[in-house]
Parts: sequence; C-alpha cells; structure tokens
Amino acid sequence: MRLEGKKALITGTAQGLGHEMALALAREGCDIAGFDIRAEQLAETTKKIESLGCKALSLEVDVMDYDAVQVAVQQVYDAWGNIDFLVCNAGKGQREPFTKVTKALWDYMIAVNLTSVFNLCQAVVPHMIEQRSGRIITISSIAATRGGRILGKTAYAAAKGGVIGFTKSLANELAPYKITVNNIAPGVHNTPRRANDSDEEQKLIMDNIPMRELGDPADLAQTVVFFCLPTSRYITGVVLPQDGGHSI
Repeated sequence: MRLEGKKALITGTAQGLGHEMALALAREGCDIAGFDIRAEQLAETTKKIESLGCKALSLEVDVMDYDAVQVAVQQVYDAWGNIDFLVCNAGKGQREPFTKVTKALWDYMIAVNLTSVFNLCQAVVPHMIEQRSGRIITISSIAATRGGRILGKTAYAAAKGGVIGFTKSLANELAPYKITVNNIAPGVHNTPRRANDSDEEQKLIMDNIPMRELGDPADLAQTVVFFCLPTSRYITGVVLPQDGGHSI
C-alpha cells in the first residue's frame, strides 16, 4: 500500500466519481474523510472504506456553505491532526440551454461547481502551508474548454472553466510551500448521472468519443491516486483531460 497512513479529504463521496476515488485511495492505505449531502449513501461508502482496513470519517456537509465547510474541516483536523490530500470533486451538471438559464440556476451552478472549491481550499490551505506539504486535486470537465454541448451547457462550462483558472493560480501561489495543485478534466463517464440520457444523447456522446466508450470511474480514480503519489511531486498546475479522446 503506497499511501499507508496518509489522510485524504474528498467531497462528493456518496456515489459516482467521488465514491470510486475514496475506494481507490483507501486501497492504497489512505484514511478517508468524505463530505456529501446524501447521508444514507455516504454511510455505505464509509462501510466500504472501513472494510478495506482504513479509517473513515464521513460528514454530511453542504460544500456550498462556507461556514459549514470551515466547521467540518476543523472536525477532520481535530480527529486526525492533518490532511495530506484534498480532492474537490463535488459538483452538478446542467442540461438547460442558455435561453432557459435563470439567474437562480446560474448562481447555483457557480456555487456548487466553483465556489465549493474555494470554500474547501480556504479551510485546508492554511494548514497545508503550515505543514509545508500537501496535494490538492480539483475536478473540472472538458466542457470548460470545448463548450458544453453534451457535457453540460453554459453555466456549467463557465463554472468548470473557473475551476481551471483557480487551479492554475493556486498552484502558482502554493508551489513555494511544496504543495501541488492539479486538475483532472473528465469527459463522459459511466456514472449514475448518465442514467437519464435519451437514446439520441447516448448516440451523440458515442459519436464524439474516438474510443467509442464511456469512461470508467475506476480509471479516473487511479489518476487521483497518481497525483497523490510521491512520483508526482514535481507536477503542479496541470489540467489533465481524461476523456477517451473527446477533446482532440
């Protein structure tokens, strides 16, 4: 186990990509603190982490709530003393065309996809600076650079574009403290979110992926593991597409 004794905080661990990230890191010996608003599913993730022999600390947290995040992060530090890895995964997609985007929807997309990353980093970064080490991994989308289309439209693409800009800027600021900040930009992955795709949407998706298959969340989780390993210590400010060639 290559990360035995390390501590990771991951958001959105109740299902989908975040769930797989938590299990992948746990299989490497990493203890996992998971934040999500879906308490029942979060409890199931906790059981799976503990079955792998790792500690699990699961908290029901709305990552859009700045104060709630500050309190929850402090709970993790009180329990474990440190956080080695922060994975800002929580987010939400958008299907509405621009003409149907309300001010409320716009604000929500920015809050859940971008402001949540700010909230987590505000709570964790000062501790990482003090310990002069840490890995931060953010999750954007190839929608940020290709335009939304099938991946989430204007508000979502704008928010994820903000995540990329935030990641690069934070990487620059934190590099002197030996803290790396990297981003993964997924394409379309086989998560519960895809269950609502129509036949037409499914065909459009496949027509745009050169590898002609959806991404496997377990593969993306291994990329998260890579960014946490000692071998990636000299990589920072990177945006890595994981999309089966979708962004070519």
